[in-house]
Amino acid sequence: MPDDAGDSLKVAKPKRLDELITSGWYYFRISLLLELSVFMQTAYMFYMQYSGATPKVNCAGVTMECKNFANCTATTSNYTFDYQFYSVNVDWGYECDEAVKKSISYHMLGVLVGSFMFGQFGETYGRKKALLAAKIVTAASFLLTPFAWNLLTLTIIRVIGGFFIGGQIVLALVMFIENSPKASRMWVSLMLSWSPNIMLYAGLAYWAHDWKTLSYAIAVIAIPGIIHLAFFVFESPRWLLQKGRIDEAKAVIHKIYKINGSDIDEETVNAVFENELAARKSKANKMYSLFDILKSKELIGPVLVLCMCFNFTALNAYGILFNIEKLSGSMYFNAALNGFLRYIFNIIFAIVEPRAAWLGRKAIHGICLMIVLAAVLLVIVANFMDVEWILTAKRYALIGAAAMTSQLFLVLGVIGNEILPTPVRTIGYSFLQVFNRLGVAMSPFLFMVNTIWEPLPLFIMLTLAALQLSVFTLAIPETRGKPMPEEMPGQHKAEDVELVEKIQE
Repeated sequence: MPDDAGDSLKVAKPKRLDELITSGWYYFRISLLLELSVFMQTAYMFYMQYSGATPKVNCAGVTMECKNFANCTATTSNYTFDYQFYSVNVDWGYECDEAVKKSISYHMLGVLVGSFMFGQFGETYGRKKALLAAKIVTAASFLLTPFAWNLLTLTIIRVIGGFFIGGQIVLALVMFIENSPKASRMWVSLMLSWSPNIMLYAGLAYWAHDWKTLSYAIAVIAIPGIIHLAFFVFESPRWLLQKGRIDEAKAVIHKIYKINGSDIDEETVNAVFENELAARKSKANKMYSLFDILKSKELIGPVLVLCMCFNFTALNAYGILFNIEKLSGSMYFNAALNGFLRYIFNIIFAIVEPRAAWLGRKAIHGICLMIVLAAVLLVIVANFMDVEWILTAKRYALIGAAAMTSQLFLVLGVIGNEILPTPVRTIGYSFLQVFNRLGVAMSPFLFMVNTIWEPLPLFIMLTLAALQLSVFTLAIPETRGKPMPEEMPGQHKAEDVELVEKIQE
């Protein structure tokens, strides 16, 4: 065989860091890290769905919602409370009081601040150290929660836990994206999402049946995630490279390849790092801030649009979920159905996305939002039509609308990480999460405005979804298949000679 033919059969050597990141056993570790982190995020964010659930009122043999409690007490003293989960409301006498529901907003403010602060922590101290601290304190907060003796102490513990769960939300996905082959980022994110964990969590809540037991169980479940991160996952080589810790970054690459059961020669690693450093326009140790993102004309537009999209999606999704006990049927079944529907669509998109060139990030976002719009429209129609099958479909349509937001959160998260350069990725993504958590903090009040006009929450949901669809379609570029940016846009293009020489030493 001619030499040139033999050369044509050789596998091309990696030239950029994106090409060094491959699937294998270490990718399984990174994926497991994401799953364990996502379960803890689900546990925190959905804890008050059960622990803050309001009971039904049994008024002289007639079951009714708490909003009708005043009418009941005005006509009879023969009433009891029926509950599916022994929540804080039942334990502390807040059965038909909205105080517990309103306190959720304070919990979410803790998540909001944590989401913002941990972006800088992740850039300064590293993804791994910051995430490990977040995991440890989150577990401790769940361990302490049952010791709360009133709503104030519960809120303080939950706010502290929320601060650190905000760190997990930001850093777990960043670590996963930075250690993922670009072809796998979207479909693996879809498979390892909140959706299956919502179903698992519904089963855990059904088993626990009371808010204290549920909290203890979550604290115990957090331990494997802490051990896994501490001993089986390395610091992100992208971050090490960005900080100029070249030898450490190279050592991580070699360890990853060893775990994967493959070898890579030193010459190839050096060549990749030279290419990366030559392509970077700034000194490796330069510290960036949120201001660098906001003053960049290339980044500020997409980032602000993504902020709006996260906020609208969170407001719609959690407005339903925090009020799910008000839907007819079992709250456990409704929550599990929500998770099941979310996961079915996750699986569909995960199967189709790698095989369909047309199914990019923007297409997934558009399809999901149009389904949300259709579901909310059906619920609005059901409120004005006394037709039995439409009234029955109303419940499932509302759960379905919440289910579709799973894909929206995922695609927004992946796009955000793919648009943001490595020097500001955790800072930028934490900024996006601030608006996400702000939407969650506002969401408990969404269904409370029905006192003004019963269908008003639905019309708000419809308006927000329509606005999000139009603005996102016009302003956000497609990122599928494109390499993740390693440098800030618009900077000088000369090689960083000092760092290249450091590699060659």
